[in-house]
Formats: sequence, C-alpha cells, structure tokens
Amino acid sequence: AFTVGRLVKCFPQYCVVYPLVAINLGIVIFLLLWDRQPSYFVSLSIVFGWGLCDGTWDSTSSCLVGILLPHKQEEAYSVLRMSNAMGFVIGFGSPLFFNTQIQLWIALGLVVFTVIGFSILTIMTQTKRQLFPCCFSNVN
Repeated sequence: AFTVGRLVKCFPQYCVVYPLVAINLGIVIFLLLWDRQPSYFVSLSIVFGWGLCDGTWDSTSSCLVGILLPHKQEEAYSVLRMSNAMGFVIGFGSPLFFNTQIQLWIALGLVVFTVIGFSILTIMTQTKRQLFPCCFSNVN
C-alpha cells in the first residue's frame, strides 16, 4: 500500500491498478499451471507479487469508499472493514472444503469480477480530465 500510494501521486489511479491486476492474474494463472517443485526464488517472487497486488486492492477500496460516500464515510468504512473481516474468515475457512485448484479458480474469478467493478466505478466517478490528464493542457 505504501508503494501504491506513492505511485498514485504521480500517475492516475487506474494506470497503477491495471498493471498490478495483470500481475495478480498472472500469479494466479502461474499457480494454476505450475508443476510444484521447491524453489525459494519462485516462492518469494509469488509472495512479493501477491503482497504488492493485495496492497493495491486495500488502498484502492478505501479510496473508492471515500469518493463514493463523502457524507457517510464513518458508516462506509465500518462496512468496508466488516467485509474485509468476512473475506478473511471465508479465506481461512475455505481450505476445509475446497482444494487448492478450486481456491485458485475462485480467486481468479474474484479478481476478474473486482476489476470489472473497479472499471465501472472509475468511469462513473471520474471526469474526462481525471481519466485522461495527458490529453488536456493546464493552460486556461
């Protein structure tokens, strides 16, 4: 989240999110196709990439809540934290019922669903100037 916060100051949010979504999807697809063999480099690369993408989703969801509900931020953030907690409980409880392959397919579906929702919310809440800052000059 620290790295993403710094990048968003320089680039529009969607320019930071979409490459990290590609990394996230690539990691999930790699894990689906990977013939598992012990390797520190591969394991640590997966952990690093997954953590970077997770920080993106954490900071992006907080930003969207602040933008979409400016007058009810306290309630919105409490619902956001509650939904995060429910996701953690489901994430830790699902290995009891599903194997790793099924969990990875569920994660892949959730990432795709989330990026579609993020795209819709970004288009609905941003102006053309915010979406494409390079196309508009700052001269009045």
